[in-house]
Amino acid sequence: MWCWNGFIANIFYEGGALVKCITFNRPVGNGVSFRIPAGGTSWVGAGVMDRTNQMLCSVISNAERFRGGGGSALKAASYTKAPTEDAAQLTMLGMAATNISTTNFGTYARKRGEGWEANWFVAQFVVQFLFEVIMGTQNSQAAFNAEKDANGLYQGGFGTGVTDMPDWGNYNGYYPVVPTSVGLEAGDGVCLVNYNLPDASGGTYKTFKVPCFFGLMHAGYGHLWRWTRGLIMDAGEEKSEVYVSRSMFAAFDPSTVNDKIKVAECPQTEGYIKRISYQGLCCMPTEVGGSPTNNYPDYFYTNAKTSKGLRVRAAGGGAGNGTGAGAFYAYSYYTATNANAYCSSPLCYFEEDPIIEQAA
Repeated sequence: MWCWNGFIANIFYEGGALVKCITFNRPVGNGVSFRIPAGGTSWVGAGVMDRTNQMLCSVISNAERFRGGGGSALKAASYTKAPTEDAAQLTMLGMAATNISTTNFGTYARKRGEGWEANWFVAQFVVQFLFEVIMGTQNSQAAFNAEKDANGLYQGGFGTGVTDMPDWGNYNGYYPVVPTSVGLEAGDGVCLVNYNLPDASGGTYKTFKVPCFFGLMHAGYGHLWRWTRGLIMDAGEEKSEVYVSRSMFAAFDPSTVNDKIKVAECPQTEGYIKRISYQGLCCMPTEVGGSPTNNYPDYFYTNAKTSKGLRVRAAGGGAGNGTGAGAFYAYSYYTATNANAYCSSPLCYFEEDPIIEQAA
């Protein structure tokens, strides 16, 4: 697990500039401050399934019990760009679990007991907020800079990471391509880890520079989409309203908004994100019209103009999403029952119920 101590997230204006900072003993500024309890999320940036016990895990293993993808091997003959039959990208051994709905991921996580979930929206907030504060940018794909400033903070992103996969569909049908063991040697470093994706001849199909953010692989974006639990967007006739759950320690029903808190409204057209809301820690877009290099240079996908109803958020982007991918990427097309080869959900944990409350 990739863990954090309890902290206070502060967001306020000072001298006309928007400030985001972390404190531990008391809130600062004249804006909003949220108490975040100690917790953690899977360091592989995705979920691993214990197929024997139907339980969500954060583990590195090539055992059959933890086979990734949809739980079975893929056939090379099905894909024109496939690697050899024994490649992990086809056997799915040592890979993250996908092709599971966010609802089922939550069920499998909660088997561990109170405090466990599958990428609860507060855990997603933590990754995005810490990235902004520590890396000094809203652009996940900004050039990587290993140097720190006088405050010990970085000034840059992690580059393209695992977002420029060529012909992913014909390689292995959009299933995971980076094994969960990649980056283990980096420890808790802040760096890029080279990974050579194999081709059919045993050579290299593509070399990725996988981001490592203090040991969190993929740094919240790229490779696989991350289903986000505890948050629902209601795509209505005139507006898309965002709701979050009041408590992680209670049952979560994604088929209704009646027991949830409205925290934001999203655009009903897609585009690069210009502004996001931190209300209720939702981190959902409230305005589009940006670009791949300005504002929050990540994309917001929505089909709210043509399809109405409750939608979940998939965060971060996948291996083929290019410049649109990033820690703030939000894909709001799917219902909670949807499952895809390119969607996973990292196990997360909180020591206390992450109830949304403003620090006094």
